[in-house]
Amino acid sequence: MTQIDFFSNAPNRIEYVARLLQKVQQRGQTAVVYGDAPTLQSLSDSLWQANGFLAHELILEPVDDLPNIAPFILTAQPHAHFPHHEVLINLSDEQPVFFAQFERLIEIVPNEATPKQMARERWQNYKHTGYAIKHHDIAAIKK
Repeated sequence: MTQIDFFSNAPNRIEYVARLLQKVQQRGQTAVVYGDAPTLQSLSDSLWQANGFLAHELILEPVDDLPNIAPFILTAQPHAHFPHHEVLINLSDEQPVFFAQFERLIEIVPNEATPKQMARERWQNYKHTGYAIKHHDIAAIKK
């Protein structure tokens, strides 16, 4: 069963996810980041500029086959089968219908009213279907 972690109160989601992907890479894991096109483009730009460039594939349009070379796939498109199944990072306001194919789902929730409410709904959906969820308050972690 997929392990689900919610990281709330992210002051800068892009910065936080870039650091998180560095940790994923250090652990020798792969990841898929799901979100809208503008958010993913910003993340891709950040990964190009980060210390120690993180190799990734940015997929904003529908494609039949996903590349399986890059350790990180940033996609705005849901897929039935991803080449990576270790970590899924959700930056969208919706529950990814494909999340169960991953070992771990990480929900990054910004400190804004609408995304917080949408995250609460996703939390309830996951909980209602029997998933155990862990919560991490980013603001408390940084103190």
